[in-house]
Amino acid sequence: MNADVAKEPVEGVPVGKFTCIDALPVPAGKHEFMVQFPDPGIVRHVAFELERRLVSMPGQSPFDEVLKIYVEFTPNATQRKHHFVVASSGKHFAVPVGYKLVHVGTAVSPNSERVAHVFEVVETKAKS
Repeated sequence: MNADVAKEPVEGVPVGKFTCIDALPVPAGKHEFMVQFPDPGIVRHVAFELERRLVSMPGQSPFDEVLKIYVEFTPNATQRKHHFVVASSGKHFAVPVGYKLVHVGTAVSPNSERVAHVFEVVETKAKS
């Protein structure tokens, strides 16, 4: 992960530690994916970006549109797996019992007008 040091203190991060933000590309064509990154592991932004293709054919755009999630983390913190779902507007999902979808961000492409809503699948806490 490439890391940029945050310019301001972040709530919940102990003094003497620093927080980083990195962009993780969402796997192309995947509507559901898992990724592992260090705590606190909070998605702060979702966006479409253009990336140059390694090989392009005549008449094709030299760029691909890539959906990325920007994650806040602390280097050398505990690694945790996170489960995400990407959906277009109006899409329905069956969520397993004991889990819920938490909206982490929406991206709108200025080029293709695609809309992607990103949700994290989290375990619901049992009431005691």
